[in-house]
Amino acid sequence: MTKSISSSNFAIYMRLIKYIKPYWKWFLVGIIGTTFASMTAAAFVWFLKPLINHGLVDPNVGFVKWAPLMVIAAYLFLSFFAFLGDYGAAWVARQIIKRIQRQLFAKYQSLSSNYLDKNSSGTLLSTLIYNVEQIALSSTTALITLLKNGIYIPALIVVMFIGNALLASIFLMTMISVFMVIYFISKYLQQSSINVQNAFGDMAHITKETLVNSEIKNRTTTEKSQQIHEFNQASESIRKQQLHVTVYNSLGVVASRIIVSIALAVAIYLSTSHRINITVGAFVSVISAMLSSIKPLCGMVEINATLQKGIAGAKSVFVILDEAV
Repeated sequence: MTKSISSSNFAIYMRLIKYIKPYWKWFLVGIIGTTFASMTAAAFVWFLKPLINHGLVDPNVGFVKWAPLMVIAAYLFLSFFAFLGDYGAAWVARQIIKRIQRQLFAKYQSLSSNYLDKNSSGTLLSTLIYNVEQIALSSTTALITLLKNGIYIPALIVVMFIGNALLASIFLMTMISVFMVIYFISKYLQQSSINVQNAFGDMAHITKETLVNSEIKNRTTTEKSQQIHEFNQASESIRKQQLHVTVYNSLGVVASRIIVSIALAVAIYLSTSHRINITVGAFVSVISAMLSSIKPLCGMVEINATLQKGIAGAKSVFVILDEAV
């Protein structure tokens, strides 16, 4: 009998995070790179304020002289740390995939014949190859992306507050709506991810039965037609469920953009109608920060799909790993 696994997504994800521990040094490299890259990107948005005020509106000779070099230095700094962040996450991800696949394959060697009879070989194969890949993306790439956006967005909000507290407060209120969108969509994404994984398992099982069975040439036309029909059903199921994931993900991105655009429209209206006191540089800086926040906010919605795929995959893997021998 299979041991039950906690239905709590948080508990499952915490168990998944433990796989990072042996590779914490490289993961730390990814965190440091991502942190500095995000802070540098936000600092460049803030830099627009003095660039406009002291470079165009009220020119400062010393500032104008050094501004181009400061931009080049900032982007070199940003590029270097962005590379560290991406490489660190990728290195850890591949290590986790290798480790889980080895654990899973070793577990397959000790599973009872009764368990193997009840579960198709195609499903077990799909779990080893496809589901584990989703787990690694969820435990490292998604985590680094969440960290990146989790630093970048607050840093942009700080830039907004430096420019104008009222406009920044308006943006903060819209953030609540964005996180509500992420919360509701996550439920549908996880179920669709589970359905995709199940369909891949069915397809792998049908394909293996077709390729491995030595008596395939002796099958009747009806048996062959039935197997083709089952394969087509699995293929269609994958198509539908993948489209469901895309639709939910896209709806979340669209909703987030609309919400941010409302805050942006209010900020432009208040600034251009002279209802608030704001310099040209501060206005450009705040608007740029709001525009820059759209991509990471949408990224939070998009990475949610990766997280849900990983959690769904982790459930299937942990069920097997916890199976009594």
